[in-house]
Amino acid sequence: MKGPEIRRALRNGFGLGYGLLAISSIALAAVGPWPLILGGGLALAGATSASLVRASVPRTWRYLGLLPALASLGILAAYSPLGFLPELLGGMAGLALLLWCAEEPDRRPGAMARGVTGLFVPAAAFGIAWMSSLLLPSGLGTIGIAATLLAASATAIVLLLRAPQVFDRDPAATS
Repeated sequence: MKGPEIRRALRNGFGLGYGLLAISSIALAAVGPWPLILGGGLALAGATSASLVRASVPRTWRYLGLLPALASLGILAAYSPLGFLPELLGGMAGLALLLWCAEEPDRRPGAMARGVTGLFVPAAAFGIAWMSSLLLPSGLGTIGIAATLLAASATAIVLLLRAPQVFDRDPAATS
């Protein structure tokens, strides 16, 4: 690769999705049990190495760029304490990872905007799960109630999205 090609590949690999992934991963690391330099370093290393892999390897191997980011977020989430803020930051980091995936350099212009609209369903599921964990009383029955609410809402979303005629009705004919 020549100089201009390297710069273009790095610019495509380190866009808005990378910034959001790095910031949300570092925020998740900040609430974890490790010192910020260690957890933040792990979060930044995962996001940076993922974007470097995506920007530098041949096109057929670019999907492997997801592995470093997924591994670092998995480690951070596994060692994160249970609570209101860590759950919120973990969900936000997961949504940032999905947005980073939507920012694939080989896609046509506007992929990021289409990726944001594709995040509505996972964001709704995350919001329902997070709010049900906050509002429902604790206990074993709560898990079943929350799972039922999440499954019912996801099913309703899928059924509504499969029937576009519900949203796109023809206007009444006038004579």
